[in-house]
Amino acid sequence: MRSITGEHVAAFRMQRHHLLDSVGSTLASVCRDVGGIQAQVMSAAELSLWTRRRSTRREDVQAALWQRRELVKTTSMRMTLHLLPARDFQMYIAAMKASSMASVHRTLKRIGLAILLSSGAILFALQPARYYAGLSFRIKLLLLLILGVNAALRRTRNGLAHGVVLALWLGVIFASRAIAYF
Repeated sequence: MRSITGEHVAAFRMQRHHLLDSVGSTLASVCRDVGGIQAQVMSAAELSLWTRRRSTRREDVQAALWQRRELVKTTSMRMTLHLLPARDFQMYIAAMKASSMASVHRTLKRIGLAILLSSGAILFALQPARYYAGLSFRIKLLLLLILGVNAALRRTRNGLAHGVVLALWLGVIFASRAIAYF
């Protein structure tokens, strides 16, 4: 049985990344084999492709992108721009879908929280004595404080159970509605 050494692994990786011999490789095959070429700065992408395929010229990359449509420049891993092979584009999109949706969800939560906090601050500023005197307002603040502490604890995996958090948020909603009456 043949043993694999560190030199074997390094040689395989160098070959796979087209850093040893790139005869006969296309721009698309280079992008495919390395899992995409980072292209935040197009000149850096062109240099990376040239390093792996010395016959590459800037015009070749532009033609592969815009004329032959062999490459796609799109947001991909780490939400940065990459050059990907056009025929593998759907696979990358499918693989990134959960991550992309999670990013959109986080952004929408932040926007929603900002809207809620700013509208609540404006309403409170109009009649602070009236709101603070009400029991519902104090209950709402207490529940929000508990939820804030829970959010901080969740980062260390010691937060409250999901059912308790849901009940606290329902309490915040009911207390918010009751502010007008109590």
